Amino acid sequence: MASMETETAPSIPLFTAAWFTNAGAALACIVGASLAAGLTMGLVSIDKASIEQLLLTELGDCDTEKEKKELLKLQKCAKRIKPLKKNHHLLLVTLLLLNSGVNEALPIFLDNIVPSWLAIVLSVSLVLFFGEIIPSALFTGPNQLQIASNFSSLVWLMIYLFYPLAYPISKLLDFFLGKEHGIGRHQRAELKGLLRMHEHLQKTIQRKDNAEKARK
Repeated sequence: MASMETETAPSIPLFTAAWFTNAGAALACIVGASLAAGLTMGLVSIDKASIEQLLLTELGDCDTEKEKKELLKLQKCAKRIKPLKKNHHLLLVTLLLLNSGVNEALPIFLDNIVPSWLAIVLSVSLVLFFGEIIPSALFTGPNQLQIASNFSSLVWLMIYLFYPLAYPISKLLDFFLGKEHGIGRHQRAELKGLLRMHEHLQKTIQRKDNAEKARK
């Protein structure tokens, strides 16, 4: 019984300097997992074609001053994100490495400050809520572009830190899966369909205008 209590009890006494160090490291792991999961969902999922379309939109296309201000703000965010999207696999591998690293380190730090069974429960619960559910909902919400651009500098830092490991893996993915090109075949077809729908809408509006003029 004594040996079992020794195995499950935390190895560091409560509220000592080492305890606070491990608690701070565990908190940093939770924050890192949240950012990595959120950015993987939010930043990687942003379509390059959508960014290009946003940057090509002109102020003259807006009807109100509010829309013009919103467009300028979104274009500023898109300019910060565009360089990150140039190498899709390097960005993806970097964020996944960060996510895996902090998720693996979290139980180690928790095991030093709480009983082993509680460390398992806490690590699973914290990763699920703060490392998956909440970041995914936040980073893919209506402010997805703005939130992703706010963390662009941090993402560049992570890319530089993980570059020696992430770059070879990304090149292997490029070789076996192919690089992500700007506008693919299916996206071109979608754009053609969008243009066709726009032309149909213009013709419908024109017919209604002609009918209204004829009625008058």
